[in-house]
Amino acid sequence: MRVVQLCEQHFRRLTCVDQPVHAIARLGEKLQMAVLCDVDYNNIFSSTDHCADTLQGIDSHISSLIRQIVRFFLDIRTLHVARTWNDSQKGTMIRQSMTKLILFKNQ
Repeated sequence: MRVVQLCEQHFRRLTCVDQPVHAIARLGEKLQMAVLCDVDYNNIFSSTDHCADTLQGIDSHISSLIRQIVRFFLDIRTLHVARTWNDSQKGTMIRQSMTKLILFKNQ
């Protein structure tokens, strides 16, 4: 849960408010590195004994797992932001609820 909370904080900080859909295109690596820098490995996973045994320069299982969580979060969040942005650009649709008014609203 802490990794997802960090993802959300960094996602909001890294995207601009006026055009969030266009800012997400190249956000993947930045978001991964920001979360990996802020995460505390000892508090997230209970057993981190094998982290000290891994060689330098090789990703541990924990960092690769965190990267996968960040990618999955970014996919879901991107779809949500794109959907809300499209809905806001589309405006209100009255065709489904008020069928008689569409003659006057030109929809």
